[in-house]
Amino acid sequence: MDSNPAVVLFAPASSPHSDAYPGSGLGAGLRAYGFAVTACADSRRLPVHVQDFGRLPGCLVLGGSLAQNCAAAASARALAPSLGILALVSSTDEEHLLPIMRSGVDTYCPDSASARLVAAAVAGVLQRVRLFSSAARPIPQWELRNHGWVLASPGGKRMPLTTGERAFLVALMGAPGCRACHADLIAAVGSAYGSQAPEWGRPRLGVLLARMRQKVQSHGETLPLKSVHGWGYMFTTRDPSG
Repeated sequence: MDSNPAVVLFAPASSPHSDAYPGSGLGAGLRAYGFAVTACADSRRLPVHVQDFGRLPGCLVLGGSLAQNCAAAASARALAPSLGILALVSSTDEEHLLPIMRSGVDTYCPDSASARLVAAAVAGVLQRVRLFSSAARPIPQWELRNHGWVLASPGGKRMPLTTGERAFLVALMGAPGCRACHADLIAAVGSAYGSQAPEWGRPRLGVLLARMRQKVQSHGETLPLKSVHGWGYMFTTRDPSG
């Protein structure tokens, strides 16, 4: 491993790894294995830490609940496509693992794993990230910036997003292969609006997408969204490797 490879440890106060801070818990264990660990307990601050990685190899270790980890992984993958992501899971039951793997993580470890095992898993993720990054060509791509509130085109246009548009694109661009089903996208948009949201469905989703396409066209660009008949949508020209 390189000296002091970067790791962000996401451990909300309610999680089993809430002691992941300097001098204690998993954070201290990973530091003992040579990682430069930044602890984050607040999901609202996580995008700031993720964007600090830029395009350098780094790994995000998720130590929250299943729902917290899924949301954090999808957001982080959209904001930093080249980031390595490892989730700590409380169960290896298939129904527990499917949501977390679909959210964009690279691998997982039991949340009871020792720092030694987690460090080995992080090292493996970082090695794959380095190899993939060195082989990837730096091509222009569509990106989410400003914590996901701005969509940037390969041509350099920057388009502000509404709450619903941001939630849709974070979910879609963070999904494996940049493709997601209607149900997942509807759930993401509805969750973003919270209790104030009207009931979301495919017709309202269609209206949101039509308006977003018009916004992008007004900037002289074409949004590369493709409808997968009867299933969902895919982003067709974005290189998920970053």
